[in-house]
Amino acid sequence: GYESVCAHRTLRLLAEHAAEAGIATLRFDYDGTGDSAGGSLDPKRPAAWVESIRAAARFMRESTGRRRLCALGVRLGATLAALAISDFAEIDALIAIAPIINVKGYLRELRMLQLAMDSRRNLTRDSADNVLETGGFLLTGETQAALSEIHLEKMPPPAPARDVLVLDRQEMTGASNWAQHLRSTGANVEYLPFAGYAEMMLDAHETVVPQDMIGKVVSWLRALPADSQ
Repeated sequence: GYESVCAHRTLRLLAEHAAEAGIATLRFDYDGTGDSAGGSLDPKRPAAWVESIRAAARFMRESTGRRRLCALGVRLGATLAALAISDFAEIDALIAIAPIINVKGYLRELRMLQLAMDSRRNLTRDSADNVLETGGFLLTGETQAALSEIHLEKMPPPAPARDVLVLDRQEMTGASNWAQHLRSTGANVEYLPFAGYAEMMLDAHETVVPQDMIGKVVSWLRALPADSQ
């Protein structure tokens, strides 16, 4: 959604830095977003988004011949990546940037944002349709219900990936318990709060790329075994 628009420049530059370091990189649009087919009102959105990640991984393997892959996601993308990796041998490393641990709580935040934006525009919505619109993006009632079931700390073992880098927002950490949970299920986890999250998520024309965070990501990737890239 809107967070993807804000983080777009950072993700593009991160991909370029990784590519310059010799790490094959792919960015993609989830089903129903950007240049991909489908729409926000289609059914089974979370499942389609997870499949988008897996399809991207299969494409990467076929295109590059790399034996092992790493998924990187921001916010809900990090959450979806953790789900996609589970029971999917194509991806065995994960970089989660400010992941949403409890998606039900995140949806409450989006509803509050919607109410605030509607109040400014003197809008009144029909609550019967149960469609959440925030920042120009739509989540149907079915999509909200499916997302509400996602809680990363309640995922059963094993860990979704053997190697995990969790980059948490420095001013409001929220993923430290999940990082510890992953360690308890056998994952090699590095947990690092980073500065610059708020600036990264400003409106697209004002966003500031967190160069230090990008450097940490590329360094972590380069430290993995060569066939994990």
